[in-house]
Amino acid sequence: MSTTANLSEPTDATKTAIEEYPAPAIARDQALLEDWIQERDKFQKDPDAFWEDVAKNFLWSRPWTRVFDRDGIPHKWFIGAKTNITVNALDRHANSEGAQKPVPARSCGGC
Repeated sequence: MSTTANLSEPTDATKTAIEEYPAPAIARDQALLEDWIQERDKFQKDPDAFWEDVAKNFLWSRPWTRVFDRDGIPHKWFIGAKTNITVNALDRHANSEGAQKPVPARSCGGC
């Protein structure tokens, strides 16, 4: 009995049809990405330009010289750039116009 898989034959998983389901209205109405097909097309046309546009939404202390280094494994993103994840994850949101101010904690009176 052979345990070697025949990789040229499709598996049950690859034979399964892909079904699409419409997004619930609340998700569709609040989505930040309104036209995913257009975004996919932009990515397929020029992946580096696509990710460069995405990266411009973040704060960088030093800009990149190249977006992606495809030279084998491991590959590298935003070569030469420097950023601070804390600034991007917390500070830029806390300092934005729509930032919600923290509510002081209240004692529950012994609950």
